[in-house]
Amino acid sequence: MTCLSSRPSISATLLNLIKGNTLRWRRRAEDEIRASGMDYTIIRAGFLLNRAGGKRAIAVGQQAHPLAPKYGIARADVAETFVQALNRRNTVKTTFEVVWSTGPRQEPWDLLFGRLN
Repeated sequence: MTCLSSRPSISATLLNLIKGNTLRWRRRAEDEIRASGMDYTIIRAGFLLNRAGGKRAIAVGQQAHPLAPKYGIARADVAETFVQALNRRNTVKTTFEVVWSTGPRQEPWDLLFGRLN
């Protein structure tokens, strides 16, 4: 599975340079969590923004996006995604990405999470 940290982008390269390969270490930690046999949910947030949450549509998926402002999301929307994932059994043993989509928020969380493998 490809993750944000493995897609080339200027932001990912700079983050790895400044923060001591943090995205590479994150990928290794995710692999260890998956191999542990315990239940898990790994949520990869897009480019974090200090904006109001709850206003824009959210895309939940398992396709990889580069770490770039184009794939941004408000910190509040990421926090809401974590809370919503806790309440759904179909997010167990999944890894997915969450970014903003276009338009206002309309799709219910069950539909968003229902697309996960």
